Amino acid sequence: MGKKSLLSTLTRSAARGCSSLSSCTSGLSNAIDTYDPKSSGHPDSFVNRHIGPRNGDVEKMLQVLNVKSLDEVVEKTVPDTIRMKFDPQVPEPLRSNPTTRSVQVSHRYTQYTPYQPEISQGRLESLLNWQTMIQDLTALPIANASLLDEGTAAAEALGMAMKTYPKKSAVFLDHKMHPQTIAVVKTRASGFGIRVDVGAVESADIKSGQYCGVMFQYPDTEGNIKDFSDFTKQCKEAETLSVCATDLLALCYLKAPGEFGCDVALGCAQRFGVPLGYGGPHAAFYACSEQHLRRLPGRLVGISMQVELCSRLICVMELVGLNVGFCFRDSSNNRALRLTLTTREQHIRRDKATSNICTAQALLANIASMYAIYHGPKGLKRIALMVHNYTRALALGIQASGFSVLNDFYFDTISVDLGDRKAEVWQRALQKKHNFRDLEGSKIGLSMDETLTMEKLSNLLSIFGCPKSAQDCWDTVVNEHETDAMRGFERQSEILTHQVFNSYHSEHLLTRYLKKLENKDFSLVHSMTPLGSCTMKLTATSEIIPISLRGFSSIHPFVPKDQTKGYQKLMDELEHDLKEITGYSAFSFQPNSGAQGEYAGLRAIDAYHSSRGEGKRKDS
Repeated sequence: MGKKSLLSTLTRSAARGCSSLSSCTSGLSNAIDTYDPKSSGHPDSFVNRHIGPRNGDVEKMLQVLNVKSLDEVVEKTVPDTIRMKFDPQVPEPLRSNPTTRSVQVSHRYTQYTPYQPEISQGRLESLLNWQTMIQDLTALPIANASLLDEGTAAAEALGMAMKTYPKKSAVFLDHKMHPQTIAVVKTRASGFGIRVDVGAVESADIKSGQYCGVMFQYPDTEGNIKDFSDFTKQCKEAETLSVCATDLLALCYLKAPGEFGCDVALGCAQRFGVPLGYGGPHAAFYACSEQHLRRLPGRLVGISMQVELCSRLICVMELVGLNVGFCFRDSSNNRALRLTLTTREQHIRRDKATSNICTAQALLANIASMYAIYHGPKGLKRIALMVHNYTRALALGIQASGFSVLNDFYFDTISVDLGDRKAEVWQRALQKKHNFRDLEGSKIGLSMDETLTMEKLSNLLSIFGCPKSAQDCWDTVVNEHETDAMRGFERQSEILTHQVFNSYHSEHLLTRYLKKLENKDFSLVHSMTPLGSCTMKLTATSEIIPISLRGFSSIHPFVPKDQTKGYQKLMDELEHDLKEITGYSAFSFQPNSGAQGEYAGLRAIDAYHSSRGEGKRKDS
């Protein structure tokens, strides 16, 4: 192809409405089938490996369509009036030779979600493990196969509350929830005309019966732990859905939401083996009590039973909305797993659907479930205790430095009042490459995780001018017992008692289990499978590798922008290219699913009309 690379040709061809697709594909096919030794390009270029059609494949497709060329296909399907008449200004691609890496990870080459669940038994089993893990840790009997993120999971809880108590038109959010969650719920509520009250949850007038739901964080955004047992009783008496946003690692140490009467528990599973990744993607979890099963958003993996049902009975059950997903075995009478509860989704019930979410963060949920399988209940408890003890040691050292720790009870996050020395401490932290959370006034927030070490703790304590060593602080807290009040929050119930969480605690055993699950799947490793529109933009295996690099994966989503210049450059370049290709003026990368993209589009249209004083235009 000379200086103009094949990938660039393909990009520009697609951008022009495929006006020269035949010549482009011809070049692609020739590059795959033959190699010109005079070419300066690498003989094993990335695009030749990633884009599949060979000369013979294209010819057969043209014969089936009864056309002579791909140009003719375009002419008959894409109106000339909407084809781009110029080459978009997209830069040349970087060169890559990913063959070796692709071979190394070829067994993971698969669609991101099981569109054909009955032939994805391995991944369904892993998602079933996820559901079991969430049920155990939240102490609630039903959990779905994951959602997109914590904020939208909370918005889905709002939808459940509205469906459960449709005559109530308000929801109460505790002001100590994560601010991003509050923002997402407010946006979702505005579309339904639901009033959102934000304040201290203790001050909520639950007995008035005006709220369809109440949400709170446990531990809250500043690290505080509170007992909500009496509050959830009030919610039940007032027919108000109680929703607890929580953290999985904390639930390995603290009482579970189901144990103090919550109807719903949700949160983010990032803590279980998934890097920060500048904010995602991370799987959200969602669990609820049995009475709310039919309103559960997302997908649910069900286990088959030895029940024979005739096709007519199955049709009747589906028509009346009964769950038939637990009633099937395969042709060999082996246990089969299925995605269930589809009758309440938007493609069947439309405007009466429970949710517009019909997918899951399957990959991230599977990673988190394998994290739990690898560590087991004992390992997770040890990690949780270690994180908590590091936080206690940090709090002790900060107090020894003359500052006030504002939390009475906490797990891994503390709030500190620095008084008139905030600017001084803040600057010292930046010099030592630590980021603190900037809270109101003279306060800051600090959160610990399992990556903390004694060296890092020592570095943190030096920022506050602690007179004690990190080892002294650690020795003090591990040799002290928790206060009686704090012990009241500690979890007494067992977690993850199922055999799968107590069997694969060495690398070779876990690898064998992963291979066993892989062997149950039919995926792109074996053949092509029909995929949904989102998946047609398939990401090559070699393109996934860089996301695990520490420079990308270890960045917190709220770090200052001047610390993310690499990310900003990538996103700016991508936005520029997409604008050039599509002709649009701006792009949002926020929606992380097709469903969320559709919703964001509707919100943008609504905002546009509101900006013109036409906010009442709600009909399509």
